[in-house]
Amino acid sequence: MELNSIIHQHYERSGKRKKNLKTAKKIQEYNVGYDIIEVGVSLFAGFTSGSSALIGWGLDSVVEVGYFGVTVPPISVQTVPL
Repeated sequence: MELNSIIHQHYERSGKRKKNLKTAKKIQEYNVGYDIIEVGVSLFAGFTSGSSALIGWGLDSVVEVGYFGVTVPPISVQTVPL
């Protein structure tokens, strides 16, 4: 049996993997909540003040929210050994 496989089996049995995946998902959920607020505030402030830097920051946050949709589903259903 390969060492990597032995480590993975121990990790699965200990319950740490499920706990760590749950923690990772929760952190991402908090992050997307923050990013949604950041989008609204920075775009509002950017358009109000005419600041292209704030508008760019808001648009960057839109990209981060889109990234959330790509990363959370794999974390939510990850059951295959790494």
